[in-house]
Amino acid sequence: MQEEMLISQFQQLYDLIKQARSIAIFSANREHLNLYWQVGAYIDAKLAGGSWGDKVVDQFSEWLNQKDPTIKNFDRRNIYRMRAFFLAYATLEIRKEKDGISIGGSAKPQFENIDQGQDAIVVSAKPQFRIKQRYISPALVAEYQTKLIDKGIHKKNLSEWSENIEYNNE
Repeated sequence: MQEEMLISQFQQLYDLIKQARSIAIFSANREHLNLYWQVGAYIDAKLAGGSWGDKVVDQFSEWLNQKDPTIKNFDRRNIYRMRAFFLAYATLEIRKEKDGISIGGSAKPQFENIDQGQDAIVVSAKPQFRIKQRYISPALVAEYQTKLIDKGIHKKNLSEWSENIEYNNE
């Protein structure tokens, strides 16, 4: 009986450890997503505004590697993936409604030139991921509805994407 009680208590401690690790991993992943989103937004603003070209992105990647070799995953290819991530989701707005989840279009974050040529984000370029449940249970099953995005928005995004590819290949 004593041993069963100890095992039960050990299990409670184990569950606490696993729960804390899960929350830490979730938090780290969320911060990585936010970082990639913000880098993608910044790079997109520079490239779309014409103040940067492909070579500047390469120069930034090389500069960052020389400045701090411990910072990984910021090579040219990954930087453009961050931009693609930003572009793919910049115009999406995800809302939880009483009858499910709604996905629709929203305004693209805007950048404003402020003092000394620095850029500032006017509308937050941070993805607005909100998770109300602190602990996520794998046994939890949610019912939701999917609402498709207007075809016009998809066509516009595809057009912008293809223009960016043509611009980058020149």
